[in-house]
Amino acid sequence: MRNAKTIILTFLLQAMVLSANAQAITSVHGTVSDDVEPLIGATVCEIDGNGRIIESAITDLNGNFTMKIQNPKDKIRFTYVGMKTVTLPINKTTYTITMESATELQEVTVVSKRRARGNSLPIPERELSYATQSLDMKEFEGLGITSVDEIFQGRFAGLDIVSNSGDLGSGSTMRLRGASSLSTLTNANPLIVVDGNTREVNLDNFDMASANNEKFAELLNINPEDIASINVLKDAAATALYGSLGGNGVIELTTKRGIPGPPKVAYSLKLTGTFQPKGYKLLNGDDYTMLLKESYFNPSQDDGASANVPEINYDPTFSEYEQYNNNTDWRDAVTQWGLRQNHHINISGGGEKASFRISGGFDNETGTIIMQKLNRFTTNVALDYNVSRRIRVSTNFSLTYTKNNRNSDDLLSIALRKMPNLSIYEQDPLTGKDTDKYYQMLQSASSIFNDNQKSLVNPIASAHLAKNQQRTYNMIPELVINYQLLGTNYDKTQLNWRGSVLMNINNEYSDKFYPQELTTVSWDKGVNTSTAYSYKSVSFNTKQTLTFIPAFKNKDHALMSMGRMELSSGNSNSQNTDGSGLPSGGIESPDAGGIIKGLSSGFSEWRSLYFTFSTHYAYKERYIADFTIRADGTTKFGPGHRWGYFPSLSAKWIISDEPWMNWSDKWLSMF
Repeated sequence: MRNAKTIILTFLLQAMVLSANAQAITSVHGTVSDDVEPLIGATVCEIDGNGRIIESAITDLNGNFTMKIQNPKDKIRFTYVGMKTVTLPINKTTYTITMESATELQEVTVVSKRRARGNSLPIPERELSYATQSLDMKEFEGLGITSVDEIFQGRFAGLDIVSNSGDLGSGSTMRLRGASSLSTLTNANPLIVVDGNTREVNLDNFDMASANNEKFAELLNINPEDIASINVLKDAAATALYGSLGGNGVIELTTKRGIPGPPKVAYSLKLTGTFQPKGYKLLNGDDYTMLLKESYFNPSQDDGASANVPEINYDPTFSEYEQYNNNTDWRDAVTQWGLRQNHHINISGGGEKASFRISGGFDNETGTIIMQKLNRFTTNVALDYNVSRRIRVSTNFSLTYTKNNRNSDDLLSIALRKMPNLSIYEQDPLTGKDTDKYYQMLQSASSIFNDNQKSLVNPIASAHLAKNQQRTYNMIPELVINYQLLGTNYDKTQLNWRGSVLMNINNEYSDKFYPQELTTVSWDKGVNTSTAYSYKSVSFNTKQTLTFIPAFKNKDHALMSMGRMELSSGNSNSQNTDGSGLPSGGIESPDAGGIIKGLSSGFSEWRSLYFTFSTHYAYKERYIADFTIRADGTTKFGPGHRWGYFPSLSAKWIISDEPWMNWSDKWLSMF
């Protein structure tokens, strides 16, 4: 008994001494070497339980190091290129480490599966049971792609793209699942999703017939150089993931992120020339006047009527004779060769803990119609920081500024209807030479031109004198946290949480001015008209996603499930002021001394709450079933029907993987 007490007492005293020594450790030192010589530049780190680096040091020319210790409960790690990593507890102050070579590699078998990208479950691509199509942007490296809709063209089955007009910034109309509404005022374009975030547009304060084109064009302001991949969801089973928003199909864009490695700088410049096709042949001024004379002569076989139209008779005694004896090609006068310049620069890189990608783009475009010009600046910042092996924090920031100088009138349409014998400029009645003033048909002209030529403005004058400028500012900051609560790979059961917070700030300004020089009506009819319009919106979105992927001992079974809650809220306000009768063409503000013809303002709010559950099961990788249900609650639904439910069920059988189909392996890839 006495010996037992002595042994226990001795053990307790040793434990106390060891504990006291451990608590007293505030720094460590030592030497790192291999079998031959000391190692210069070996890394010594203090790491905590999550693998985070607390302190670090580098060995000197003799392989010696000294490092402070923050917490003796942490561990000390020794690393060197080509050597096996050594990790030890911090239980002493002096370390003599001999590292072993790691160049003797053993056979390692790596099994990888291409998995679905986007906002859904990470399902292996061959197990997808719904209609989807993906595109890797590496296919377009080095090609002259200047906008996202150019990438889509001809690449996705069932996706129809039609340009809205030749105007700069007008965008395209897209139909992925056909026309889904009988109303032309309904936006039937597919839903755009960028990095898991829907680009939802609130059109409460806009003329939807005209605003849709511009609004949808803004969604395509993403620089093609910043896109990593595109995924198109087509059928109901795929779009049920987005509920009511995905009724017209879904286009998911994933942007590029930083890759660990030394910083890399890339710059690209693309130059594109554009032109307007001539189309059908038009009459010149002489042919046009002869045609009008014939149109008066033929019914009555009497040319007396044409004598009453001095604008087509080439009568030198007519006071406006010089203005109506020309051969003007209006179409040629309003069109030009357009030039598009796309500049893009990006810097990317990173290390063991963090990676980054910073990009900026500048687009300068002149349209195929005179005086059209668009400038766009885009920037995107993506930062990823690995807090530990399980936690990653990501931030995204994008900013787009667009300045678009547009025409106030549809110049090409006017040019195709304008009298070709009419002059662009006022001409001197004595010499017939052009002056520096634009010519407009007078209201005193022949009545046959009422509601026809008199209402057509001089398109050249409109292009140079009228003002129609739009400016937009769009800023989207986002914070994302990914936390792997259980396993970190597919060999172990995984429970992953992803939380994100995003804001979308959008400001738009429109300034229009139509000077008196473009009209020949009297002052009291409304001249020198001006419009000032502004729109501001702020929206907030947060998503919380849990993904559960169990690891079965029997590898024939595969299961994964996802639950998501998404909350969106936002508000917008707009103001519009119309004025006329401004004192001069140099004053363009509607409230600067003229007559206020209209004042309006608007305010709107919206709230949405979405719940999504999705699960995927596969047996032997050839019998597959997917189930998704989404509940949408939004203020955009009618009162009493605030909630909508969107379930989907799909199945897949890969017959070609059956043993009795082995005879077709040489010529059948998948059935």
